[in-house]
Amino acid sequence: MKIFLLSFFFLPLFSNAQFTQIDFIPASVSPAFVVADGLNPFAFESNPSLLPGYKLFTAGVYSERKYLINELGAHRLSIIAPLSYGGVGVNVSYSGSSFFNQTGLQIGFGKSLGKIDIGTTFGYQKSTAIGYGSMHSLSVGVGTNMILSPSLKLGIAVQHLPVVKSAFRPAVVFRSFLLSSFSESVVLAIEVIKVEDQPVNVCGAIQYKFLEKMLVRVAFETAPISPLFSFGLRWKNLLTILSFRYHMWLGVSPSMQIIYNKKNKE
Repeated sequence: MKIFLLSFFFLPLFSNAQFTQIDFIPASVSPAFVVADGLNPFAFESNPSLLPGYKLFTAGVYSERKYLINELGAHRLSIIAPLSYGGVGVNVSYSGSSFFNQTGLQIGFGKSLGKIDIGTTFGYQKSTAIGYGSMHSLSVGVGTNMILSPSLKLGIAVQHLPVVKSAFRPAVVFRSFLLSSFSESVVLAIEVIKVEDQPVNVCGAIQYKFLEKMLVRVAFETAPISPLFSFGLRWKNLLTILSFRYHMWLGVSPSMQIIYNKKNKE
């Protein structure tokens, strides 16, 4: 029954001459929601200028079951390596099912220019529907991250700028975030996301770390209106974050992130 209902949304996309894919990056891995220790490897996909801020080798896996529907599952693997000039990151993503799925590869580079960090991503996207074949696209993204003060950062980014004209392309996304650290324990973030013809999505989050190994995060987004609650626990080099996002009509979307950080050898 679920697959039958999903067909009314996905299959018409393959029948049009021009297909613009909406942004499927989960909001819970955007900069506004990724404020844990500054070591989370997922946010660079939204803004590659964050890459110079990673001083440790960092890797993470992310899995979400959107609205508790298997066909809307989303999974991500990210790896970030710090370099002398900044940082480099690789992100592999998969969402959907054998009926309809989307696969993506993002490679990002970031460089620090003192008070301003810059970055770019190169992406490959593929969408496949059973019985309809696959569509592919190449895109680039750019971003900047300005350090306004030791406790305040402002980021601006544009994603999915098409490299070549094709029948399929992801929607261009504009993002801007503000990150404020009140202390080592309390962080506040807000992000504004505009996906072409979609409504503006405002995301916000406040995070509190306690006992050196635990964190709680309360967040929201406006399109659709959804609160999010997260709890994180660090054990040695591993940080595990469990999140629950609630949609008033569609229900709960649970997700989990497991993040590994390792110091570089001197």
